[in-house]
Amino acid sequence: LEGAIFHVVNEAGEQVGNPITSNADGAVIANELAPGNYRFVEVTAPDGYLINNDPIPFEIPVNAKGKPTQVKANDGKDFINYKGSVEMKKVAFNRSEEAQGLAGAVFEVQDKAGKTLLEGKPTASDGIVHFEGLAPGEYNLVELKAPDGYLVNRTKVPFTIPDQVSGEPKAIQANDGAPFTNYQGTFQLTKQNEAGNPLKG
Repeated sequence: LEGAIFHVVNEAGEQVGNPITSNADGAVIANELAPGNYRFVEVTAPDGYLINNDPIPFEIPVNAKGKPTQVKANDGKDFINYKGSVEMKKVAFNRSEEAQGLAGAVFEVQDKAGKTLLEGKPTASDGIVHFEGLAPGEYNLVELKAPDGYLVNRTKVPFTIPDQVSGEPKAIQANDGAPFTNYQGTFQLTKQNEAGNPLKG
């Protein structure tokens, strides 16, 4: 990924040199470092990604035979930037918490202005709907279609994708982790006489 910005920090926690931006190959290269222990710290993620707070330690050795070779930080492993994800469980009113969720409710992800960002996706057999690929920001989960026999719950469920995280992020639990409920309609008929009084039987 191009465009991530890193600081090189020494053992004393001091920034060494200028910020470094990853190139088109995703490489971050720091030159002219004195022997010692350092770490790369990401301060800006590429557009649409979360900052990965995990520091990447590396060492510039004191002794080297001949021309020193380039040191690879993170044991040569890739340093990953992630996007955010969200999930929520759909249940029916009056079901116990242990009951199976409701499948077939369709949700979409909207921004705070109500613009659709991720189009309709149904809840699975366990009642859970999951969206991923979200940039940091504030969003709403909005139900578009209820399962057969239920009413659409038009309450918007807000959630936030943070701008930074340590390592691989877990899915944000929308609705504070509580199930989102669908209700069935009710109907009541009162029998009256011509005077407006209730009739028994």
